[in-house]
Amino acid sequence: MSQNVGSMDVVSQGDDVSFTSEQHSPRTPRSVRFDEDESRAETAGYSPVEIGDEGTSTTVGYSTQFEIGEEGTSTTLDDSRHTGKKTDAPYESLRRTKSVMLKFFPKMEPVPLDAFVALTILSLIPSIAYLALFTAMGVGSTTFYFLSTNYKQYASDIAYSLAIVLFLLYISDSSEWSSKCGSITRNISYTIFTLGIVLLVFFVSSDYPYGPVCVYAVFIPLWLILNKMVLLPKLDVRIFIGWLSGPFLLTAFFVMISWVTWVFLDVENRWTDITRLHAAEESACVPNFEDLDHCRATPDSDDVCFTVDINEDKILYDEGCAESCTQVYDDCLNSFILWVGPMLVAATLFFLSFMCTFMRAESENGVATFGKIWLFLLFIMWVSASLAGAGRGVTPALAALTLAGFVGTTVFFAVSFSREDRKAKRKIVWSKVTADYGGWLDVFRGLVVLTCTPVILVYFAFSVVNQAVRKMRLPFSMPISDSPGPNGIIESEDFVTKKTRKHIDVFKSWDRVKVSTNAIYWGLAFMTLQVIVSQFTLLLLSWLIDTTANYSLMVTTSILFGVGLVLFLLPPVPGVPIYLTMGIVIPAIARDTFGWTLSIAYCTAVSIVLKLFACALQQKAIGQTLSNSVSVRQLVGINTKIIKAMRVILEEKGMSIAKVTILVGGPDWPTSVLCGILRLDLLPILFGTLPVVFLIFPTVLTGTFTYMASLQIDGSPEFGWAGVAATLAATLTAGVQAGSMVIAAYYLDQTASQRGQEIDKIPIDEEVRVSEARAEAMNEKYAEITQWPVVPPWAKGLLYSSVALMVTSFYMVNLFQAECFTEYELTDTIEEDLDGDW
Repeated sequence: MSQNVGSMDVVSQGDDVSFTSEQHSPRTPRSVRFDEDESRAETAGYSPVEIGDEGTSTTVGYSTQFEIGEEGTSTTLDDSRHTGKKTDAPYESLRRTKSVMLKFFPKMEPVPLDAFVALTILSLIPSIAYLALFTAMGVGSTTFYFLSTNYKQYASDIAYSLAIVLFLLYISDSSEWSSKCGSITRNISYTIFTLGIVLLVFFVSSDYPYGPVCVYAVFIPLWLILNKMVLLPKLDVRIFIGWLSGPFLLTAFFVMISWVTWVFLDVENRWTDITRLHAAEESACVPNFEDLDHCRATPDSDDVCFTVDINEDKILYDEGCAESCTQVYDDCLNSFILWVGPMLVAATLFFLSFMCTFMRAESENGVATFGKIWLFLLFIMWVSASLAGAGRGVTPALAALTLAGFVGTTVFFAVSFSREDRKAKRKIVWSKVTADYGGWLDVFRGLVVLTCTPVILVYFAFSVVNQAVRKMRLPFSMPISDSPGPNGIIESEDFVTKKTRKHIDVFKSWDRVKVSTNAIYWGLAFMTLQVIVSQFTLLLLSWLIDTTANYSLMVTTSILFGVGLVLFLLPPVPGVPIYLTMGIVIPAIARDTFGWTLSIAYCTAVSIVLKLFACALQQKAIGQTLSNSVSVRQLVGINTKIIKAMRVILEEKGMSIAKVTILVGGPDWPTSVLCGILRLDLLPILFGTLPVVFLIFPTVLTGTFTYMASLQIDGSPEFGWAGVAATLAATLTAGVQAGSMVIAAYYLDQTASQRGQEIDKIPIDEEVRVSEARAEAMNEKYAEITQWPVVPPWAKGLLYSSVALMVTSFYMVNLFQAECFTEYELTDTIEEDLDGDW
């Protein structure tokens, strides 16, 4: 299609629009991404493309940004009307920054005012109920105490009963009951099972206090969907879900503002040792006297030797009772979850608001975005792990928020699509994943083997029993065929169900040697990062805090700088624990000289210098040296599109949002070393790294406030507000780190898809290309000789036994962490808390 607008020819071909000027010599027309559909274009982040004078302009489509004219004299058009004037660069930068920031708030769907008010009220009802019953703003302690003392003993009976019900429903093929009577029976059974799960969560809430917030995350979407069925039965479900974005966001702000106001209204509402211990006693937490037997009120008593006077804001110790006896409640999460509960509710609502945006009716990429959100939640778990040592409450709170997000996401996805839609979209997504990431599938399959093997074994056992029941040909069972299936197996003679047989056939089609090997590698990586590196770093930094306590400020700064530099040069060590240590040690020593404010500023400055110096060494001494190695360049994927996109961004002048988020949000060692491998200029990279102060400052504050919260005068906290401040600073740290990583991922994706010409201009590394060709040939040979049928039996046994041991180790570390490790944080000491034993 071609039309003349003014002195320009507009040529539209599918999704591309080209503009050529009659006033200039012929040259290659510039093309821009173009979409004529407004809703789809806005979803993709495009802006209107308008041509003509103001008031008479014609919208020809939607694009991101394009230029018209000769090189050097081009005019940039964006989403606002233009009359031939050049766009002001600072304004354009500000506009783009605003546009990016707005992408991280849910897009509000147009909703009738009465519907908006009604949905907000409906969202507030379960939120207020949760705040009243399960947080410190209401009667949370009383609720936990009541459930623990009256119903906790029934939890095991309910759990066994639910397991039996689930087993019976599965082996009787309840999902396939199609008769009216069968449907009613199934629905009643599912309802009873769901209510049983809720009761079980409530009955064990004293031991697992984050359970109720997960119930809340499940209940609120179901509650609103139920109201929709009653009040708006004819409205499409996905349109209704799109309407929920605004009410959820408003409710989240209401809850958050209410909580912050409540915290600062009364000193008793703040997070201190006094309020923590008081809440632990009120919520029926069981004191842990292991290694603290002398903290009993009497030798045969289960009561503690101290009392908490919440009115006088003091801890009263019995004669002979040490201050360390308060550690008997260190394992009690109830108090912290009760206090931080409103923030978890607000965060869950904010997350669900995003999900409503992604699930709205006109969104075509909802399923793909659903997967990205799950990856983001997994990243939050990594962030929470990097904050280990900041305080015993921070990591469990983030873990609870992550779990609630998982549950809420699953519920919304389930109600947004019918069973047929889910199957169809699953096939579409899987074909896209196979096309885009086929080479990485065996890596992810290895992760599935490591994390899901016990679940798969249980499923396999259930299938064997289910098939045995089907062979009895009972009225409620699925009929089975006596004829051979496509695989030649007669269903009635098989020992597993037809569906499980398909899963087994899929597993047999995998490259089992490669998948098993990858599972072992995943296990080794997990044990190295989460066990060896994490625990060792925590111990080393806590020892450093204790050792430097009596040194001068300059000596302490020099020691911390040297140790921090060494840790920065180790690939698995993140920067957050180092900044935390700085925040604990340096202000503690410098406060007598500089005061708290200047001490924090000094600590932040030292941390920034340390980060920049470490980046310089990582980039020049390690990365640039390794850049001469073909195998290293091949390992980082220097010829891949994503690395080329990163190079395009990092080579930009100044401090663009994309560049800053990659340098700040990316893992410390890999990012800097990659810059060296790509042979990027050092000074622009260091300049772009300066905004890391927005990560360092809240991390330093977290460490300083944690130290301040531990100071006491006559048994009372010297800084009663410090515990609250430490929690908020830790939350801000997690938000900055996670947010910068998400924005970096967004820009990498945008650059890879929209700046293809720049990426294609980057020359291919021929040495790496040749090496990759050799590696591909080698991999083909390796795959040929490691086909499962030709692998010797002893090698199969060795491989499977290695996988079994790795899976066992993985689950031991995750499920029995208390038995595998001693509770420890940065402010503890090896001498007092570990009896001097590393």
